[in-house]
Amino acid sequence: MKIIMSLVKIGAIVCVCCALLACQKTTNNDSVTALTEQQKVNLMQQNDQGVAIDGYSPVSYFERGKAEPGSPQFSAHYNGVTYWLTDSAQLLAFNANPEKYAPAHGGWCSLMMSGSGNLTPANPESWKIVNGKLLLFWAGQYKDMQISGLKNWASKTNNETDRELKRLADAEEQWQEIQQGKNTGLVIFSQKDNERLNAQQRAMAKDASQ
Repeated sequence: MKIIMSLVKIGAIVCVCCALLACQKTTNNDSVTALTEQQKVNLMQQNDQGVAIDGYSPVSYFERGKAEPGSPQFSAHYNGVTYWLTDSAQLLAFNANPEKYAPAHGGWCSLMMSGSGNLTPANPESWKIVNGKLLLFWAGQYKDMQISGLKNWASKTNNETDRELKRLADAEEQWQEIQQGKNTGLVIFSQKDNERLNAQQRAMAKDASQ
């Protein structure tokens, strides 16, 4: 009889533990809210006109090895935002393979994405192509310091392929979770950052320059 009672108690404990685990699993899932298509579009860094990369051409980074402003005359649309290209040849190239040319991580600073996971507006003049992906970085005046996200990326990776790929993988993981509904912050460091955002993004931004 004692053996039977012991088995019953053990069974009850197991049931309670399973229930707690199931409850915890449900709670964790509830913390990630599925995004609507419009919310996903608003995750992309863009200005009030819905233009990405401050109007710089994403194709120029790959084909010409430099940051180069595009023109509204040669506009393309991808993932809900607008990209400006420099000419008809670039427009054709982008439309043929937009996934190749569009910046990684929604156009936000890839260094911040690989670390804190916060959204931080990127400067189109601060960039690097890693493993075929266009990475953009924050750069500008912060209080009394001139900061370059690209230089900080180099100091953290020593420009070594393995370390860069590790950083890239960390950023990719963070960005994927954000796209799936994970809560994150939007941090700006200068007034120029505000100009790189649309009204909704400015409303949710935390100003770290104060």
